[in-house]
Amino acid sequence: MIDVLIVGQGVAGSILAYKLLRRKKEIRIIDPLRASRVEKIVNRTLGQSPGNTQWLNRLAGLYPLYKSISGNRPIMSRVIGGLITPVTGKRLLKTWMADEFIPYASHFYHNLEIALQASFFQEQPIVRIFASAEQANEWSVKSVSPEYSAFIENDYSFTNRNLNAPHGLTVFRQGAVVNGALMLEQFNTFFEEKKCLIREPFRHSDLKVQSDYIQWKNIIARRIIFCEGWKAIENPLFNLLPFMPSKGELLVIQSKKLQLQEIINRGIFIRPLFRDYYLVGSTYNWNDLSLNPTSAARIELQEKLDGLLKVPYKIVDHFAGIRPTVKNRRPFIGVHPQKKNVYIFNGLGTKGLLLAPYLANHFCEYLYDGKELMPEVDIQRFY
Repeated sequence: MIDVLIVGQGVAGSILAYKLLRRKKEIRIIDPLRASRVEKIVNRTLGQSPGNTQWLNRLAGLYPLYKSISGNRPIMSRVIGGLITPVTGKRLLKTWMADEFIPYASHFYHNLEIALQASFFQEQPIVRIFASAEQANEWSVKSVSPEYSAFIENDYSFTNRNLNAPHGLTVFRQGAVVNGALMLEQFNTFFEEKKCLIREPFRHSDLKVQSDYIQWKNIIARRIIFCEGWKAIENPLFNLLPFMPSKGELLVIQSKKLQLQEIINRGIFIRPLFRDYYLVGSTYNWNDLSLNPTSAARIELQEKLDGLLKVPYKIVDHFAGIRPTVKNRRPFIGVHPQKKNVYIFNGLGTKGLLLAPYLANHFCEYLYDGKELMPEVDIQRFY
């Protein structure tokens, strides 16, 4: 009998699995996804010659590199913009538990890079361009508060004449970029070397839940933890949880004159990739959960880009993914109300790369150290 069976090897499932392995737990991870060839995708899109691993690694985080065996459906973990930012939204509010989450995530990813022998985490300033005079005035009041001062980069000089910023800007410290697809690719190799990764589709009808163990096919485990991302809406064990998955669409653009090295945010984000290529996102759609890019989202992103950039650009690619967003923007973590060996670790939403390290550790402390879950994340709030 193994300790834990995990369903899903996205950001949440991978980081939780890594934390459990660090605790010497015997685990298996079920995930039907398989890696497609990074070089083939990037060559096709950008017309580059193969063999340059530097630009391949830098661009690997862009594309839906992993596709499901049935239907070639990209998962949001592999398509994400990969940003960690301390202040978000139109109202410029501090990210929930930023003082705890950001330092923990930074420490975790630096150590993970060493363990996986890969580079996928980069701390980077975030330039927030104000959308209006009112927003600039509101920020001038907030910025003197001790709650926000730790995230303000007062000594950073930003000048770029290629951007429209009539109402001014501010620069945030403790921002970062995580190349999510590259990290998951490295996790994939790591888990395969540990012989704990099972590349098969998971059907809930194959699961047998007993009082003191669960069984899936020939695997018997003390616990099962579902980390299915937005596909959890199809899980009959947790269908009462208020998932609200949202479709997000992004563009890859090329602009030789933009000459930008910082992350820019004003209604959309612009993230430098490599040379003169940039990632632009993102849109939100709660009604269309197809993975087909739409002309409406393309137009929306183009209009925002046109209002922000003073220099020409061309669109190189356009793609979509589904986020595991939830109704009250707080994760779903904990045990099933009746089946005490069935758990969920999900609902990390748009901030999965920021939340997952801290909350995976928090979940492990709940499972093995007798600590209680934070009420904000415990699914018992819905039962």
